[in-house]
Amino acid sequence: MVVGAYHTATGRFNTKTNESPHPADEQLEKFTSKDPARLLQQADWTIREKDRFPAAAVIQRYSQLGQAARPVFDLMPGYATSQDGALHAEKYYRTVSEECGATPEAFRWWHWPA
Repeated sequence: MVVGAYHTATGRFNTKTNESPHPADEQLEKFTSKDPARLLQQADWTIREKDRFPAAAVIQRYSQLGQAARPVFDLMPGYATSQDGALHAEKYYRTVSEECGATPEAFRWWHWPA
C-alpha cells in the first residue's frame, strides 16, 4: 500500500492523468440536442454500439441540461449484466448509484464521464 500511495502521490504511474479529459470538446460537439429524451436515445445507441467516448459525451450533454441522473442509471443494468458477470455488474451498479445519490448535487454528474 505504501508503494502504491507513493507512486500515486508522485505521479510516477499517472503522469498522463487528465492530460486530455473525456469527453473532449470535439466529442461533445456531436450532441447538440436539448431534448432529454433524444439524448437518452443517443446514449442508448452509443452504449449499444460500444462507443465509449461518444457515450460519455452524450451523457455529459444530458447532465448539462440539469436533468435527473436516474434515467441514465436506468439505461445501464441491461448492458452491464450482458457484458460483464451479472453479479459483479449488479453490485457495481448498486455501489455507484448509492455513491451518486450521496454526492452533493453540484458534483453528482462527476461520476459519469470516462
